[in-house]
Formats: sequence, C-alpha cells, structure tokens
Amino acid sequence: MNVPKLRFKEFNDEWINNCLSDIATITMGQSPSSKNYTSNKNNIILIQGNADLNNGHVVPRIFTTQITKTCNINDIIITVRAPVGDTAISDYNACIGRGVCAISGDKYIYHYLNYLKINDYWKKISKGSTIDSITSNDIKNLNINFPNSTEAKKIVKTLDLLDKKIELQSKKIEDLKLFKTCTRNELFKNFDYKCKLKDILIKWNKKNKDNEINYVESISNKYGFVSQSDQFESRKVASKDLKNYYIIEKNVFGYNPSRLNVGSLALKIDDKISVVSPLYECFTTTQNKKFLLEWFNSKYFQKETISKFEGGVRNTLNFSNLCDIEIGLPSMNNQKKYDEVFTAFDTKINLEKNKLNKLIELKRGLMQNMFV
Repeated sequence: MNVPKLRFKEFNDEWINNCLSDIATITMGQSPSSKNYTSNKNNIILIQGNADLNNGHVVPRIFTTQITKTCNINDIIITVRAPVGDTAISDYNACIGRGVCAISGDKYIYHYLNYLKINDYWKKISKGSTIDSITSNDIKNLNINFPNSTEAKKIVKTLDLLDKKIELQSKKIEDLKLFKTCTRNELFKNFDYKCKLKDILIKWNKKNKDNEINYVESISNKYGFVSQSDQFESRKVASKDLKNYYIIEKNVFGYNPSRLNVGSLALKIDDKISVVSPLYECFTTTQNKKFLLEWFNSKYFQKETISKFEGGVRNTLNFSNLCDIEIGLPSMNNQKKYDEVFTAFDTKINLEKNKLNKLIELKRGLMQNMFV
C-alpha cells in the first residue's frame, strides 16, 4: 500500500499521487533586464537565491528593479540553483530572480519538499557541469503523495509546531551569542596597560620537515581548525609534499592573512597534531590564550585591523602588521577571570546547540517516516 511507516492511528486509507503542476501554481524566477530597472524608491523586495532564505523564512532584500515574475505572501520559495531545494515561506509580495521558483499551494507541499531535500532528491536529479540546478519541468512534473485533507492538516500542524520549537531554540542561541558579545565588549573596556601585539606574540615556525604528519587542517571562520577534507569536500587542495607545512599543536594560533576580515583566525584546542598550509600565519602567546582569542573576536581588534590591511582585491594582514596592532591588557588574574566567563558562555551555548540538534534530528526522523 502507498502509506507511510508512521501515521496518526485514526487514519488507514491509502495515499494518492498527484503531479505538482496539477495542484499548484508554479512561477519560475527570471533575470532582471535593463527595461525592468526603475527609479522607484519604494521598497521592492527581490528573492533570488539561498542567501535570501533563513530557517524557513525569506530575508528581505530591498532592490530598485522591478521583475515581472512575482510571488505572493505565503507562497513557497524553492531554490533552483546550488544549493538546490532549500525552501521558505514568503512573508512578502516580492519579485523573484532566476535562482528561485515560487509555488502557490498548500502548506503540506512545503513540508513534502523539505522531505525530498533531506533525502537528497534534488541533488540526485540536478543538472549542470559546474553549478547544480533544476529546471521548471523538474518541478512541474514532480509527483507528490497526498493523504486525505484531514490527515494532511495534522501532519502540517505537527511539523509546524516542531519548526516553531526549532526557531525558538535557534533564537535562544543567537540571544546567548549576542549577550556574550555585549559582555565581551564591556569587559575589554577595562585594562591595566596598553602594548603592541609584538610584545606578547611568539611566531610559530615549526615545519613538517620529515613529512611525518599527514593530517591536514584548514581554518574555518565558523568552526576554527577543521580537517581540510571537511572544509573542501569536493576537491583536494593540499600539496602532496607537506614538508613545508606548519605543524600545529594544541594552544597554537593560526590565521589566513587574506581572510582575517571574515574571521579566519583560530586557536588549536584539541590534542591531535596536524599541519596547515605555509600560507597561514601561526603564533603562540605569553598571555591567557582564551582571553586573547576572545579579544581577536572583539570589535576592538576589528577596529585596529582596518588601517593595517594591505592588498587590492583582498585585504591582507601579514604577521608583522598584526604585531603592530595595539591591545589593552588586564592583569593575568583578570584575564583568567574573563576566561572563566567566556568558557561559561560557551558551555551554555554548546548545551543549547545540542538541544537544537536533537530537535532537528527529531524532525528529520519524523519526516523520513511520515511521508511516502
């Protein structure tokens, strides 16, 4: 029978299959042309890709061009170019660009499209040699299994409630991060003396001369030191000869001189020895390492870097320029106290992240079993 593994006990009839184009209005986005540009300064919202979607909602982007293809409030938005299959419900009457498609239909369709996403359906049918994409026919000819309207409404209500819990949990984490940032900025107002970073940093030059270490890491602006195979899943970027790479041990800092402006600086916190590209700058410090890492993440460091960057297309900060930056230092005792405050924040944030991950996994498990 065409029924799911998990369903509400009061339902037992078979589900039916429908073609999406028969039950919903589908509008493919288009690229703006010169004739669409306007001097109208009213708020025209453009949705054209994954960057405009966040946690199932559309992030408003104000634009000054009019595109004839539009979506309405409560339409389903789905990305048709990489990453393919991300979805959101539009809170706006908006223009849609060629990176998305608008579907006017039941909320059940939205959840079913998410079910297809977690099963990698869109990735499997994607076309394109360099950028994954799906066509209007892929969407229009999509077959969706439907229960009766009463069961569909119960499924939607269940998943909507779970989405709300996920949204609230995500907000809780963001609020904690904001609270930590505000606390950090207040703490760093207080210091005993100022000095240049060159007075507290020690250049790290330990090379992999014997080629003994083959575990290669990169620095992510989100996760810190990560395996290079995780950072660059689709390609191998490390050299075959790792003799010129830096050996990275616990409590060593590293950063990408050309990506420091987006946060690619990290402290090695685990015991697994690795190597990083010779393009990175690495160092240790005479101060409290957690305190210094948090200072690097603060507005005070960001403000100091503005005048130190070099380069044209990419802002670059080499180690000598980094060392020329001024820092306000509290006593070692206060640095330790700040370390304890930041660690408490991080522990709480990680706890809430674990709760969020469990909610996401619960939703994934329900969807795997509530749809066919």
